[in-house]
Formats: sequence, C-alpha cells, structure tokens
Amino acid sequence: MYFSRKPVLPIRNPHSAFRIRAGFTLVEVVLGVLILSLLAGVLFTLVQSTLEAAAELNVHQGQTQEFNGLVEVCRKTFQTLDGKAEFTAKVVRAKGGGYVQQLSIVNAPLALAWQGDGTEAGITLMAPRPQANGLLAFCIQHQSGDVQTNQLDEPTKWFVLVRDLKKLEWRFYDSRANQWRKEWQDTTFRPTLVELIINSNATRDDERIVFPMVPAAQG
Repeated sequence: MYFSRKPVLPIRNPHSAFRIRAGFTLVEVVLGVLILSLLAGVLFTLVQSTLEAAAELNVHQGQTQEFNGLVEVCRKTFQTLDGKAEFTAKVVRAKGGGYVQQLSIVNAPLALAWQGDGTEAGITLMAPRPQANGLLAFCIQHQSGDVQTNQLDEPTKWFVLVRDLKKLEWRFYDSRANQWRKEWQDTTFRPTLVELIINSNATRDDERIVFPMVPAAQG
C-alpha cells in the first residue's frame, strides 16, 4: 500500500509575522507636532483677522453715528436759531498750538442741544480741539449767565461730539458781498448759508455739508 506523506511544515511563532507596535517613532511624533502647530497658527490668524475686522466695523459704525448726530444737531440749530441770538465765528489759537475756527452763539438756550430743553441762556461755543493722537475732536462748551452785564458762571468742560477728525473747517456765505468767509463778526446780520467741511474715518474723504441759517431779527 502506498501512503502519501504530507510535508510537515515548520511551526512558526504567530507573533513573529505580525508584530504589534507599542508606540510612535520620534519622527512621527515630530511630524504630528509640526502639523498641529501649523493648524493652530492658521486658526489663530483667522480668529485674529475676524476679531480685528469686527472691532474696526464697530468703530466705524460708532463714528458714523457720531457724524450723523453732529450733522443733525447743526442742522437743527441753524434752522431754528432765535432771531435775537448773536452768532459769530472767529479764528482762535488752539491749545497746544495752531489755529482753529470757533463758533459762538449768545443767548440761544436750545443751541446745539441733543435733547430736552437745552441749557440756560449764556454763551455756547463750538470748536475743534486737538487730541493726543494728532487728530481733532469736535466739542461744545456752554457758559451760562447774563452776557450783557458780563455776569457769567465758570465755563463748563468741553463736551465731545465727534472724535478722531482729520479735518474740520467752516465757511460762511455773505449774501451782501456774494462770497464765502472764514470768519463772521457782524452780530446784526447772519450768513445765509453755513458750510461744514469735515473728514473722518466715517467719511473717508472730505465731506461738504451746507446748512441754511435763519436770518437775524431786524431792529
């Protein structure tokens, strides 16, 4: 009888063919850390850019609201100014150097009032004031009392209406001479038009706004 004999295969260690690694190599760890660092850098840049854009948008919106408020309060003041109130404008030396235009309104309690009944009779001043960053802040100041007898209270602090202005200029149209003026000293006659030239982050470029003014009372 013939018996076929199967070859006997050698017994192998089952763990020798498939070895289970207990950890990562140093190269793999370094590559992983490098990839995570790159991803973290990209994420940080995106978050920082988003926050900066949001902050810039908030600042721009705030300046736009201040600018619109300034335009509205000037329009309201010049269009409703009491006929007996005295309006003047002159160039004065600014604190810290340079010269600015200062507008003065005498005995007009509602002049430049944001809301309510305004302030008591006296002198209301409106002028740009230099800021520490080299830009201008548009401010108002009120000094109450009797102007005729020069019995005036101590002036209040300047109240800021708009900040960070690059430029602020006034011009006053004299219908008698048919020309624009930088100053206005005649208290018995008012300019027909008042022009405001302003430049801020809200406007980007020079913005020209013209306000009509109520004539002064005659006699």
